[in-house]
Amino acid sequence: SKYAFLGALRSAAQMVPYEVSIGLILITVLICVGPCN
Repeated sequence: SKYAFLGALRSAAQMVPYEVSIGLILITVLICVGPCN
């Protein structure tokens, strides 16, 4: 059970930066495109 918990933490730690990077890319695209419209 302890190893399963550590595995879940590792998978979550790998997923979070992926989501954050996608969010940052979307925000920068919106900031760049917004003033043009």
